[in-house]
Amino acid sequence: MFFLISQPLIYLIQVPFSPMGWSIFSYYPRWLIATLITFPLAFVGWYITKRNWLSVLILAPVLAFLGTVVYESGLRCVRQFPHLLVTALFCLLQIILYILAFFPDLPKKLVGFLIPIAAAAVMGLTAPKVDVNATNFLPDSPTLSESAEVVMDENPVAEVSIESTGKDSMVRIHAADFGTADFVIRDGKQEYAYTLEVFEDENGHSQLRITER
Repeated sequence: MFFLISQPLIYLIQVPFSPMGWSIFSYYPRWLIATLITFPLAFVGWYITKRNWLSVLILAPVLAFLGTVVYESGLRCVRQFPHLLVTALFCLLQIILYILAFFPDLPKKLVGFLIPIAAAAVMGLTAPKVDVNATNFLPDSPTLSESAEVVMDENPVAEVSIESTGKDSMVRIHAADFGTADFVIRDGKQEYAYTLEVFEDENGHSQLRITER
């Protein structure tokens, strides 16, 4: 009920100050749908208070999500201490609090702790080490034509494609791991050979470097 009242009021207050005017309400339908969904979800959430195996099932997605957040923020904290330390501790304490509050007996508690641990383990095994999607100028800034294309062998480190041509020619790089990847840009009779390096700097940030071969 709070969101049903507050959400339209937020947009109404913005009408005189936004260049969109009344058109700003075009963003509201998605929030109205999300608000209405909270009614049946609140009814489902009420069953958590039963403190039975259904409670474990209902809380499982929440615990799994919190487990992945703890993993991600904890990893970032280790690399860039104390970045995201509060996030990692807060979500970890949420997991502990929910399990102690809603799972009265030992078997449910064990399952409750296993859910976020399993979610974090799956994420650690399947998530890419790097997730960078960026555009870069090429060394010496060659002017590429519309027919230019990137030629490279399949590489787990990164994918490279032409982002723009002309005097502001750029490539788009989607990196999924640390390492190097060779690629060639063919533009008619011209060929430009490069090596892309994806590395982590001393502050734990992912960096890209393109050099000529």
